Amino acid sequence: MKPSEIRHAIERKTEYQIRRRKEINYVIFRQGQRISRVTVPHGRKDLKTGTERSIRNQLLLDKEQFKDFVNCLLSGEDYAAILDGLIERGEL
Repeated sequence: MKPSEIRHAIERKTEYQIRRRKEINYVIFRQGQRISRVTVPHGRKDLKTGTERSIRNQLLLDKEQFKDFVNCLLSGEDYAAILDGLIERGEL
């Protein structure tokens, strides 16, 4: 999976603020509340497994949800519902 695919999915499906430094940092918001900070590298090569896992964890998704998120099978509304569920359960 390439960093550009992940950046594209984040920018289309979330409320975010962006900070560009050595890496791109997205601060994800839901209902005006800061949920997470996601760090995505600038590179063009496929991500290493550990980097991909780190981004997945920062987005608060499991492996299948993350694949669906990037491959457009998980919509922005579906992602918001996942975050809302975590908020309701007090996990955030």
